[in-house]
Amino acid sequence: MENTLLNITGSFDMETRNLISYSLTDIFETDKIRIELLGEIYYKNIKLELHEFAGLYKIYGISLIKNITGMFLIIIFDTKTKELKIFQDITTSYFNLYYTVYGGVFYYSTSLKKVMKLSHVPVTLNNKKIQEFMRNGFILDSNTLVTEINKLEYFSYISVNNTLRICSIDYNDSNNFTKEQVLKNWDSMLRESILRVYSEAGEANITLSSGFDSNYILYTLANYTNSSINAFCIGGEKGINEIPEVTKIAKFYGINLLVDTVMSQDLEYFPDIVWRLEGSLFECGVILQYYLGRLLFQKGNTSILCGESADEIMTFKYHSVNYNQFCNDKQKSVYFSYSDYPFYVTNSIVLKKNSLLLHSFGIHPRYPYKMSEIVEMSKKISDLNDKKEFHKKNCELRFQDSVLDNINSVPGTTHLFSCLNIQTLVKIILYIFRYNSCMKIFNFRDKELIFFNKIVNGLIQNIEENLEDDIERILKYLYICLFNEIFIIKNKVNFFDDVEFNQTLSEFLDKL
Repeated sequence: MENTLLNITGSFDMETRNLISYSLTDIFETDKIRIELLGEIYYKNIKLELHEFAGLYKIYGISLIKNITGMFLIIIFDTKTKELKIFQDITTSYFNLYYTVYGGVFYYSTSLKKVMKLSHVPVTLNNKKIQEFMRNGFILDSNTLVTEINKLEYFSYISVNNTLRICSIDYNDSNNFTKEQVLKNWDSMLRESILRVYSEAGEANITLSSGFDSNYILYTLANYTNSSINAFCIGGEKGINEIPEVTKIAKFYGINLLVDTVMSQDLEYFPDIVWRLEGSLFECGVILQYYLGRLLFQKGNTSILCGESADEIMTFKYHSVNYNQFCNDKQKSVYFSYSDYPFYVTNSIVLKKNSLLLHSFGIHPRYPYKMSEIVEMSKKISDLNDKKEFHKKNCELRFQDSVLDNINSVPGTTHLFSCLNIQTLVKIILYIFRYNSCMKIFNFRDKELIFFNKIVNGLIQNIEENLEDDIERILKYLYICLFNEIFIIKNKVNFFDDVEFNQTLSEFLDKL
């Protein structure tokens, strides 16, 4: 299957200053400037077309980037000065922007595979960042799991002419509402933002859980549009399964519900997840998102509205991060928890896992709760809304009892223990041990070794929910092993155009 997915990709010769673009995205070009965009850009809460952005950029230059909002990645090439600039929004956009310099040429892409294929740069596993990845499931700074390839980090943009410069940028806070206005008009303002995203998406496809956030999106679409609504929900064979509650909610609204169930089928598709995520992140929710992307692809959908990030943006700590804070945080060797570091977790994990996996299936997700006006509204009343109390109360005032009876704030279907049986877990642990004995990647902790031995020696015979954290750590080890094997050891650039990876987990486990 040929890879024709949206991407920004190119090479820039720093001696000749010649730009070659391979991007598949929105492009605006004149004899003076070339602009490429992945995502959406807004100025004063109005969505901009590329020619409108070009006109404003001509007037305001880089200062415009501080004042536009949305989730975006923008390439700007000035044909007169022969300077290439790459900008991203405060969340780092739907994608990672990977880059490397090799042989005097700057290579960049939203796909790690494309950077490797274009540049042919010799690659090695970034062992210095393995511990951070194991701790957090992502790497906060510009490093990736490939030593020779970096990514554009938070609060930064790229400028390239005869040299590569990574420049800092801080973003101006929106200040369109007072706290009093937000308190008085929360529901109408929230509703208007959701309806605007819906009108831009053009399809009433939504993810639906038994939580407040996705149900508020459903409530809005059901009551303020005439659209036929398609809802998608992924359940779990074991653990918390939201499908029964979601089915009742869907029946109340009379909408079309499509579901799939995560089965304990030995994670045969796990190498394909590694392939699609390209080493960017790992956490338990990737299984659910993989199933969702596959279901949407099978049904022929191309866009979906998601309720993610509401939990994080409605906390005070989300809004405390700026350039200086980021510079301090990336020097820390700590666990970036959801409660203490919601800004990094939602943008590096929650949104990235959704966006990267869904885009890998040709699906463009939209996040109404990440619209700048909702982020500003949430900041203005964060002292009253830290656990979404204000938002939940607003929902409770509007939802019918038959919906509220099925609302549950506990997330479901992301449990890794529901994806495995004990026999496969034993095989995975043995594979990790044998692989590590050859590659010398990990230094296992004593506590881990004791747990691994209990599994292998049959002292633990059933996979239960209390093993969730241990299983997640084991799968992170497996993820890195497979990443190293696929991207570093094999590194066969001729197959880097494939959308999916067709080798099963068993084929890896049985090889050693």
